[in-house]
Amino acid sequence: MGKLVAICQGINCPVLLLGGPDDRNVAEQIAALAGAHVLNTCGQYSLHQSASLVRQSRLVITHDTGLMHIAAALRKPIVSVWGSTIPEFGMTPFYPEGMDHNTSVEVKNLSCRPCSKIGYDACPKGHFSCMANIDLQKITSIAELSAAEKIS
Repeated sequence: MGKLVAICQGINCPVLLLGGPDDRNVAEQIAALAGAHVLNTCGQYSLHQSASLVRQSRLVITHDTGLMHIAAALRKPIVSVWGSTIPEFGMTPFYPEGMDHNTSVEVKNLSCRPCSKIGYDACPKGHFSCMANIDLQKITSIAELSAAEKIS
């Protein structure tokens, strides 16, 4: 949760947290710690309504989720964050030919990675370096650049 708070704190524009009812409590904590510019909507909207919110967004920061694929179908810029899985497994956002608005963020060259095809909630090795060492500055810089491009 600390990394998500840091990412939200590092973005100087409105941030909308999307997810299901099971995500609501954690997202509420993230929003409370990250600042007034972060709004928790987890569990409030249907999949169709969430897709509409994605359609209206400037940028989507996500791991491999259904909303990531919806964002790609809507041709939105995406920052996809990869931990125990790898983009080379073929689950990256799919854009029309000649278009790629995805930036993958991952910790490369870890001998234990990938450890899963679909990901784990906890690290089998106990260190979770694939997520602990993720480059938060890269994620927030892309978000800031995206916000600046829409303003100018």
